[in-house]
Amino acid sequence: MIELINEDLKDMLSFHETLALLCFNINFAQRYRGISISKLSYLLGISEEKLEKASRIFKHIGMADIILNGKDIQVEMKEPQSEVVKNTIFEVIREKRLDFSLLYAMMMRNETGEEMGVN
Repeated sequence: MIELINEDLKDMLSFHETLALLCFNINFAQRYRGISISKLSYLLGISEEKLEKASRIFKHIGMADIILNGKDIQVEMKEPQSEVVKNTIFEVIREKRLDFSLLYAMMMRNETGEEMGVN
């Protein structure tokens, strides 16, 4: 049964949007207590709607809190508590390492551009 759950989780975390949130969580989340979906959209180059849906997946597995702040939606990423989730994340990153590294490079460029005032 756990293997089936693990495979389903791998599939969900392998989508571009969820992989991007994984990359953000591992490399950038400690810089932000909570981050607005619109800012995250800019950093990741993904539409706000798709990010909101991906954030709900992370909320469901206990890796994110979604905060409604007026019209703004914020997401606060957290470390996974489940060993199954942690191991699955490492498997997904290993299998999708090229995509993961491209996402990381794009986020670095976008964050640097934002710090320099380039939009």
